[in-house]
Amino acid sequence: DTSSVNNPPPSFDCSQAYDSAFILVLQLKYEEGIAGMRTFLENCQQHDNVPNAHYWIGESLYMLDKFTEAIVEFELLTKDYKDFANIDRALYKLARSHEELGHKDQAKTIYQQVVDDFPGTLSAEQARDRLKEF
Repeated sequence: DTSSVNNPPPSFDCSQAYDSAFILVLQLKYEEGIAGMRTFLENCQQHDNVPNAHYWIGESLYMLDKFTEAIVEFELLTKDYKDFANIDRALYKLARSHEELGHKDQAKTIYQQVVDDFPGTLSAEQARDRLKEF
């Protein structure tokens, strides 16, 4: 039976699962928040908050200094969810993660992309400031 592949179990409340995980992230309980977001993603692949979940996993990993893992989440967003409302933030954090790992060329290229593609945003301002460091 392949019909249930993308559908959550009947008792699984996707919105509740996302909200609970998001609250954990806001409470700076990053490990628990990541676990909650991953459970949400496993069960709710068609939910509107899927890109947000990837973003908050990336953000949480970044806050835990797990930059290599954060890059995976932010790159997934930039490839699979180009229309994501916070794609400029995801790109900025992708660049920051690369910078933290000493990948200066990648960081510089992505910062410039944020400046070029998202003028007038806070992300572009922050990226411009970071570029001054290079």
